Amino acid sequence: MRQKFIHNFLLERKKNKEKRNLISKGILIPIHSFEEYSALVKKAKHEANGPLFTNCFMMPDEIKRLISLGAFYQMKTNNGLAFIDDEGAYYYAFFYLDPKNTFQVPQLDKNILSENVYRHDKMLPNQAAFEEKLTEDGFTDNGIYYQVSTVPQLSPEKFWNRLKVIEKSLQAEGKYISAPTNKQLKTFEKVYKESIDIYVQKKYSKKERKKQRDQGFLSCLTDDSGEIYAISISAVLHGGAIASNKKYDANGYAAAMAVKALEGWYKAIPEDESARKEYMRCKAFGWIKSTNTASLRLHKSLGYNLTEKEMHQFVKPGYAKY
Repeated sequence: MRQKFIHNFLLERKKNKEKRNLISKGILIPIHSFEEYSALVKKAKHEANGPLFTNCFMMPDEIKRLISLGAFYQMKTNNGLAFIDDEGAYYYAFFYLDPKNTFQVPQLDKNILSENVYRHDKMLPNQAAFEEKLTEDGFTDNGIYYQVSTVPQLSPEKFWNRLKVIEKSLQAEGKYISAPTNKQLKTFEKVYKESIDIYVQKKYSKKERKKQRDQGFLSCLTDDSGEIYAISISAVLHGGAIASNKKYDANGYAAAMAVKALEGWYKAIPEDESARKEYMRCKAFGWIKSTNTASLRLHKSLGYNLTEKEMHQFVKPGYAKY
């Protein structure tokens, strides 16, 4: 345990040293306020010869959160503007640029992830040009994700019948679902990082995780021993996540969590028709990798519908061997 702690400590120190080096060279420029970010974007648009293409899908509140954590930077580029945020295991990048011009960003210590979102079979010319520029600059194809609605279409009757079976099974095993305790949060995060695709993961501080837990956004399948068998993160947090502890992958606990997580949603369905229509309107979305057939099957069985949107991921390898 002590050796692992020392290893992680030294690894973080090495990463921080590499980042400070990139900052000192002017490759990364820390952004200190949302106003500073907005001014840079406004200036770039004003000075451009025509409309700039952007793959920025971040809401202002998310950018403000990253800035407050000291994890948001402008990145050196020869075309328009580039911004990245530090997600711990990788950097996430988005751009404001002219896809007709040459495009180049520096290699950083960690991998750089960038994404392109478009309608299925309806990619626009500037989106296609953007993907071509990424490839020319050393980004490699990391696969396609399908966007999925977070509003289930499974009938209430079918849902309650399925839940009844699951609850009976879990009760027989002495397991139950609850919010993770402070002591369990470390294991909760470990399961999240080991089970969720690295390029879908989001980095949160311990303080943020505790707040999410207190808001009812985090839950886990556990027992009286405190073991965590599976975790669930609400869809309001970047589309959410459900995963089983790798030690128990074969037990189907992630599927049980997916059903149990919907209990509150089904309980709250309004009786009034107009109120129900608004309640059933999808307000959040998630993403499933096109090759993740198990997840696609599970979501389909719960009545989740795929939208027309797809997300194409590209990754530029980093130079450091962490």
